[in-house]
Amino acid sequence: MGDATSEPLRNANEPGEPSALILMYHRVTHVGADPFSLNVTPEHFAEQLDVLREYSQPVALSELAAGLRTGIVRPKSIAITFDDGYLDNLLNAKPALERAGIPATVFITTGPLEQEYEFWWDELERIFLEPGRLPAKLEVTIGGRAHKWELGGAIQYSEEEYLHYRAARAEDPPPTLRHALHFSIWQLLQPLSDPERRTVLDEIAAWAGVPTKRRSGYRTVTAEELRILAQGRLIEIGGHTITHPVLPDLPAQAQAQEIRESRTCLEQILGRPVTGFAYPYGMLSDNAVDVVRDAGFSYACSTVPATVQVGADLFQLPRFQVDDWDGEEFSRRLTRWFESRGNTSPASAEGSRRLGKWQFRTAGGCAARITVPSDDPEGIRIAIEKPSLQANYDIQLNLPRLQTISNYRYAVSFRARADQTRGFSVGFSRAHEPWSNLGLYQRIEVTSEWKNFEEVFVATADEENGRIHFDVAESAIPIELSRVSLRALQEGDTKAEDQTPTSI
Repeated sequence: MGDATSEPLRNANEPGEPSALILMYHRVTHVGADPFSLNVTPEHFAEQLDVLREYSQPVALSELAAGLRTGIVRPKSIAITFDDGYLDNLLNAKPALERAGIPATVFITTGPLEQEYEFWWDELERIFLEPGRLPAKLEVTIGGRAHKWELGGAIQYSEEEYLHYRAARAEDPPPTLRHALHFSIWQLLQPLSDPERRTVLDEIAAWAGVPTKRRSGYRTVTAEELRILAQGRLIEIGGHTITHPVLPDLPAQAQAQEIRESRTCLEQILGRPVTGFAYPYGMLSDNAVDVVRDAGFSYACSTVPATVQVGADLFQLPRFQVDDWDGEEFSRRLTRWFESRGNTSPASAEGSRRLGKWQFRTAGGCAARITVPSDDPEGIRIAIEKPSLQANYDIQLNLPRLQTISNYRYAVSFRARADQTRGFSVGFSRAHEPWSNLGLYQRIEVTSEWKNFEEVFVATADEENGRIHFDVAESAIPIELSRVSLRALQEGDTKAEDQTPTSI
């Protein structure tokens, strides 16, 4: 396609122009088990950089943020980011980036710079997903509650099983009892404070007979290695807190400490300003956003998978996570992501986040994680971590800016499944006050098998900003949705006519 860097600067909101993308990486190396898809091999990373050089305009994240402020960005701009600060960012990623001449931002968790532990999720993977034998019973107190597991068939995990299942992902149904136990404990440990989690991990490691000293292939950079990583013109350094907590679960003062002190630490090491930030796990609160802004950061990244457009909130920039794809698959993903551009104007609702065309909303003390399943780029997986005790609409997935004509018939269609049988609601209503129903509110039950749904309704009013909404808060069972669309029906038809479908 020629040299993309020769294209002129244009306004990103001009009709037909693609939006920008921010890509999220964590590691570039060879690992064994990788349940959270954090790793890309050096071979695939090199192929991905070749694709970026040929088909896009790689830019520094700070340059993209500056362009978003002025309203002008380069067509097909893509910024690369890394989270956490693994040593392989220096050993493997930086040399590859330098060979390709592509900039990147590395968001550093400062606590591990001088400690002898691995990240807690790596320790947990080492205990449960490496081959070996474990005791028959695990009893441990987590978050003030006693938990007990009988391992049964999970006592022994063979080398053959390890090799066969090491590609298993946490978002998929667990293939073995070891995987189920691993993810159950991961969910319990994630919301804890770092000292609480450290105590539990030490207890579990002692129970398993696994040393807590970090493996060489899983350590982070030291302060001196961080200085080397930041040398040159291609690598920018950003903040990622001190201990990588779930910020919304912390008191306001603790959130402020994690955010501000991480920036202070990095600036003392590097001797220059640090302007970018990334929210651990992509989880943020209104307070965290305010603290990041007040701490002197200029922009911040979430993990909401969406394109970036002029008008985006610079403190809630979306990112697509990159998996271990070869160049051909990576190219397909980029094309699909660019084509998924949607309205990403700042949202005002409590806890709302943009997801391409979609808006994900949490309120009432609820919490949930959203991911795009690796086997279904058109789908969304919603893992509810804190369901509602009051209202089922405190966790919503919304598709706004849909038009209807009064007394016309429409159909909302989608596919859905859940980890276990559960119910949820689908509706069509106004996407603004008074938030009134426009003809559809239906209770749906789903099972672990994918099922197609089509709900037909008559629009009760003319509306230029209606919304499909899925209310999923009353159950903690994860749910997946895919191929969502709104279609107009011809007069007298019982099937939906294919008009302006809008896929998730």
